[in-house]
Amino acid sequence: MKFLFIAPRFHNNQYYWVKSLTDHNHEVRFWVWRKEPLENYSALTPSLIPRSSFGLPKILSCYREMKALDPDIVVVRDPRSFLFVFVSMLIARMQKRKVFIYSQTPLYQTMSWVKKITVRLMLRFFGSLWITPIIGDMRYPKFHPRAFYVPFAIEPQAQEKSPVRRPIRIISVGKIYQERKNHLLLLEAFYDSLKKSDIRLTIIGALSGNSPEYFNKMRVYIKKYDLEQTVEIKTNLEHNEVLREYAKHDLFVLPSSNEPLAYSPLEAMGAGLPVICSDTNGFRWYVKDGENGYIFKSEDVSDLKDKVSLAIPRLQEMSKNSLNSVKQFYTPKSFYEKFMEAVQSV
Repeated sequence: MKFLFIAPRFHNNQYYWVKSLTDHNHEVRFWVWRKEPLENYSALTPSLIPRSSFGLPKILSCYREMKALDPDIVVVRDPRSFLFVFVSMLIARMQKRKVFIYSQTPLYQTMSWVKKITVRLMLRFFGSLWITPIIGDMRYPKFHPRAFYVPFAIEPQAQEKSPVRRPIRIISVGKIYQERKNHLLLLEAFYDSLKKSDIRLTIIGALSGNSPEYFNKMRVYIKKYDLEQTVEIKTNLEHNEVLREYAKHDLFVLPSSNEPLAYSPLEAMGAGLPVICSDTNGFRWYVKDGENGYIFKSEDVSDLKDKVSLAIPRLQEMSKNSLNSVKQFYTPKSFYEKFMEAVQSV
């Protein structure tokens, strides 16, 4: 089959989706509005959507290119948020193609009547079905009968991690210029441990040249509290370099708040790391609290400290659980089976 993905950019969380489809001999193309540094194009190189001098998509060019590609299914990233995606979806429907709408919204949830009507209208007039990588709270109904859960995927490491040795190495991966990643909260939570215990912290993330303010605040904090010997910050690493870093660490912590669904925690689990994230991060639905990680109350330094204290004595046990979770639910094979289940439904 031929698949065309349309999104603002090629996020690395799409890498194994694309690779899995191409490994099964499907043809995949990816249209993006922009390209960013550090994106992993080893499975596929995305194409920029033609745009006018006014910054709008060239509708006729998009129409012709889509017609030439002749995809069986067009997968669009939430058209409620991006005008160019909505335009692309209209073109796909004009050409009578099947459209999958992809968003990071929980499959099982309660929705306001306004959102319900919006979803129903979009699926009725434009989309064949809706896919999401967030399962949500199964005490509630699916937000639409034609909505499907399709998980993010990662290739798990072949072997279990070796026994934990001192110093304990903790890693956090997230854009350093975004305040919602809460790196300062992380430093505050680990201040006592970093000063008194045998613990090391590594923070990895992209750093925008135009947005160094938050990064500078982190550097000031580290210097003020004399943490230079216990905290290391690594910026703008290539994706494969980041993947290698997980294997050098024992525990992953991402304190971000109000994040639809972070991908770096799944990469960490694939390397056998227990994961700690907040209760306002969509990744909480991938964490079995107390088994492969912990969920802490968002923005609560004290609760984050408590969860780290609970995890450290159980790192070896929880490491095995993390790896087993990935092998059971989040491999490229898991993605492919769920995705093709959705495809076959139409």
